[in-house]
Amino acid sequence: MRLLIYEDQHWRRLRPLTDLLPVPALTFGASDLARRWIAAAALPLAAIEARAGVMACWDAVPEMDTRPLAADEPVMVVNAAAMPGAWCTAARAARTPALWVAGSRVVGAIAPANLLRGGLGRGEDFESVLLSTGLPALAVEASVLEWPWQLVELNADAIRTDLAAASSRREGEVHASAVLEGAAPVVVEAGASVGPCAVLDAREGPILVARGARIAAHTVVTGPCVIGPGTQLLGGSVSQSTFGRECRIAGEVETCVWQGHGNKRHHGFVGHSAFGEWVNLGALTTTSDLKNNYGSVRVSIDGVVVDSRSSKVGSIVGAHV
Repeated sequence: MRLLIYEDQHWRRLRPLTDLLPVPALTFGASDLARRWIAAAALPLAAIEARAGVMACWDAVPEMDTRPLAADEPVMVVNAAAMPGAWCTAARAARTPALWVAGSRVVGAIAPANLLRGGLGRGEDFESVLLSTGLPALAVEASVLEWPWQLVELNADAIRTDLAAASSRREGEVHASAVLEGAAPVVVEAGASVGPCAVLDAREGPILVARGARIAAHTVVTGPCVIGPGTQLLGGSVSQSTFGRECRIAGEVETCVWQGHGNKRHHGFVGHSAFGEWVNLGALTTTSDLKNNYGSVRVSIDGVVVDSRSSKVGSIVGAHV
């Protein structure tokens, strides 16, 4: 069995984060949506079906098993916006062809490759082919990322899940005066560095400092937190956030997701916010994340006003802003 990941036509609800990237590429937890599914399924990746234009913008596409699919080879199909979980393990265990449905959303399927061939190369239209196969529907209890602020709301728990099996290790350079606190795992990968008097506080969740990342002196990192490859934290306090590759961050960052190559080198606060690639925040930029009457924040998505059901929703910033 091999794995196929696709984005459906609901990618528009995750805009502006999906304007220049496919849904599987979105940073989330300790990696991205595609790699979380690859890890959960423990299967070779046969294909990713998404818009061709934005796939071309994704410079970190996972490695694929490009061998031709045999006609009767079973394929596990997953919607990139669906969250892996026990539901998938149970549905997969049946090993019978079926369409997995959660509410009104198709979240995956198991089908022989010959039923899926017409959808290969169709991008976001892959799901229409999947729906035309006549597979029996199997209702499942799956969570689906539907709106961009949910990436932020669910990210801390996703980090805990992704790093649950990790064990603390220090392969990089950790200064003798740095403080590592708490029982959750703290991983400092090879090539990473933690400077003097920096604090890695893992009392509330794990911390991953990826290969080539740098934590400057006097920076406080509160878990759960992921500092992506090559990212630099240049002083201040960050907590419950994921930073993709090659970000430059200073000041106060709380409960955020940075896609990668983001720049916030100066003082200022950002909270409960999501940022696309190559976003630059100038000195003293501050976002508001708490509605001033403590009510529920409403957000306009494609002309439709959506109740977030949360009093804390910060900024959703598209790529290259």
